Amino acid sequence: MLAGDHTPSAAQAILSAAPPAFTAGNGPAAGFFTDEVEDVMRWALHLDHTCVPIQGPPGTGKTWMGAHLVHALVKAGQRVGITATSHHAIDNLLSEIVDVFTNAGDIGLLHGARKGAHDATPDVPQIARIEKNSDCASGTFNLVAATTWLFAGEDMAAAPVDVLIIDEAGQLGLADALAAARSAHNVILLGDPLQLPQVSQATHPGRSGASVLEHVLGPGVATVPPERGVFLTETRRMHPDVCRFISHQIYEGRLHWHESCELQGTDEGTGLRWLRAHHTDCSTESADEAALVVTEVQRLIGKGWTDADGAAGTLVATDFMVVAPYNDQVRLLRRAFDTAELHGVRVGTVDKFQGQQAPVVFFTMTTSTADDMPRDSGFLFSRNRLNVALSRARCLAYVVCTDELLNSRARTIEEMKLIATLCAAVDYAEAQG
Repeated sequence: MLAGDHTPSAAQAILSAAPPAFTAGNGPAAGFFTDEVEDVMRWALHLDHTCVPIQGPPGTGKTWMGAHLVHALVKAGQRVGITATSHHAIDNLLSEIVDVFTNAGDIGLLHGARKGAHDATPDVPQIARIEKNSDCASGTFNLVAATTWLFAGEDMAAAPVDVLIIDEAGQLGLADALAAARSAHNVILLGDPLQLPQVSQATHPGRSGASVLEHVLGPGVATVPPERGVFLTETRRMHPDVCRFISHQIYEGRLHWHESCELQGTDEGTGLRWLRAHHTDCSTESADEAALVVTEVQRLIGKGWTDADGAAGTLVATDFMVVAPYNDQVRLLRRAFDTAELHGVRVGTVDKFQGQQAPVVFFTMTTSTADDMPRDSGFLFSRNRLNVALSRARCLAYVVCTDELLNSRARTIEEMKLIATLCAAVDYAEAQG
């Protein structure tokens, strides 16, 4: 696909991880990107056959930024595509786009096409539900939304969009992104390589198995450098006592909180907590950890809490989220909550909760010791998994695990780093009391 002189420039920019390029004099001021919306909207109108990453840590408004980008581009007369690894992400971004156009009084400018529409697709006249690829490629629509299959096809390649926005770019494989980029003059990557990675059962040579966002940032790069793209610095989700840990351990100290987050709190305080579990021979389910979580939720229900608007209330079942690494533990937890007649507590694996939030979150590690792990240590001790789990919390985040799991012996330098992050979470929790 990329051989010869016919390689699309956007695809080549992705493949070579080239620095962002703009028409003369129209790049970011002094060559450094900021996350100010006015700055982003200005340079986005002057992309020059290039790729720009926008990294959005938890709660920083990545979808909001993407929707405003679409609004600015369409209003300037450009044709835009949006794609992602999941229909849910596409429709979530579409809904935000419709809201932005509506609030700006510009809904009449939007002429969108949604290929492969789902129940969650916005049901508005401005978003047509299209079945034929060739119809999406017609000049009728200034916004085209679909999975990468559409953009990898010949119809769209023959009528490329001005800008293709790839959401969930930290989960989309490089090969899929390159195929989709055939149908775009420019590409903007929205995502975060430090949250959930792409799901793949295949093996790939070198870095070809990396997500497109990981590839563009480069090996070992945790946060996008200011000369290479946008890092959204401000979360509107996590209380400072939660955000400090996530920022220091995951985001190189670059993530900060909006002042409204300081208003959030519970009668039981804020930040991280550790529930010490005692069990042996547990691999993918732990009744002891399930019981600990249920007991703590029972204790917290009815306690007071305050949201980011300063509104006071009491904690109810739906204010709790419980994250587990294994489906066996999820099923066990659901049974335990049903037995306790605690209905409404959200329970699931970490992939089910990306993009969601709750005042109080529990992450039950489940496995007794490193010897009991059903998979390699990179799964259970994943920094990405810990990041997504704990960063769902607005006020309180609990880690539930045994001492023995914390004392796991690392066999490699990478394992040592992974275990150290979990231990740092418990140390941070213990220091907060």
